[in-house]
Amino acid sequence: MSVEKVYHLSELELHRLIQEAATCGAKKALADIGLHDERAAADIRDMRSLIDGYRIARKGFLSAFGKIIAVGVLALLALGVYIGEGKIK
Repeated sequence: MSVEKVYHLSELELHRLIQEAATCGAKKALADIGLHDERAAADIRDMRSLIDGYRIARKGFLSAFGKIIAVGVLALLALGVYIGEGKIK
C-alpha cells in the first residue's frame, strides 16, 4: 500500500518552484538543440541572418518570375494580334 505525501506551499513558494522548474526546463531544451554555450547568441543571430537572406532571395526570385510570365503573356498577345492581322498565313 502506497502512502501519498501532502505538501503545503505558500503562494510565494509555489511561484518560486514553478520559476525554478521553468528555468531548468528552458536550459535543458536549449542544451538539447545545442544552444547551451556562450556562442548561442551568435548562433541565433547567424540563423536570423540566413533566414533574412533567404526571404530576400525568395522575394527577388518571385519578382523576376512574375516579370517573365508577364512578358511571355504580352509576347503571346502580340503574336496573336500579328497573326490576326493577316501578316502570317
